[in-house]
Amino acid sequence: SEKNVIIDYYGFEENVGDQIKETVKEAIQNGVDGIIVPGFDPELANLIEVADRENIPVMLITEDLPMKTKRVAYFGANVDSTGIVAVRIMAKALGGKGEVAIFTGEGNNFGRHNILSELKKYKNIKVAAQVHCADDIEASYNATKDILRENSNIRAILVPGMGFFGAAKAIEEIGFIGKTFLICFFYGNEIAEYIKKGIVYSAISHDPFDQGYDSVVHLYNMLVTGDKPKNEINWSRVDIIDERGIYELL
Repeated sequence: SEKNVIIDYYGFEENVGDQIKETVKEAIQNGVDGIIVPGFDPELANLIEVADRENIPVMLITEDLPMKTKRVAYFGANVDSTGIVAVRIMAKALGGKGEVAIFTGEGNNFGRHNILSELKKYKNIKVAAQVHCADDIEASYNATKDILRENSNIRAILVPGMGFFGAAKAIEEIGFIGKTFLICFFYGNEIAEYIKKGIVYSAISHDPFDQGYDSVVHLYNMLVTGDKPKNEINWSRVDIIDERGIYELL
């Protein structure tokens, strides 16, 4: 390339955690100059330690790891606030009352740890179902169908993870558009269509473009100059997208 840089990009739709770890392991074995990876899995901490011993700098995006690691910097969301924001949006949409379902998963992705504690502040909102499937699209699809068939009074579902896509598909298939809505924790053109259809009430986006762009620029500068980013933690902007403000990704 013009700046003598080759960037290999990997995207995964299934078994995301395992594929990320395997890809990072292969990158270290191949002796790459630097790695940028989302911190979805705590087991990445061990691989970051291995990379550090090989003098391969690692930067995290989207989510930081919960423990102290030798990663150089983090570019992404303040996840502790994301769950709180999602609950407040949902409560406002419900008028402060109603039955809801919460899909959970491993780790604190998208501020999961704060969702239930924040919900306790709303005395007239009842958590009618709680399912451990937020990271699994198929499991979320099946769970959504099951809980809505058992309890048609559930008006909203929080799915802080990729399982959202399964939940959205299920709501459309069983005809619950307009009856039950989702709060989404990321944004894209597919989600924009779900907002237009009324399946998604609101999507929370953490400026994914800048997360990727800034981390690549800082990693390149570090490899060229030897200087680490000025800030170890770099928060991304938070955008709330609903039917009043849908934008397309270029």
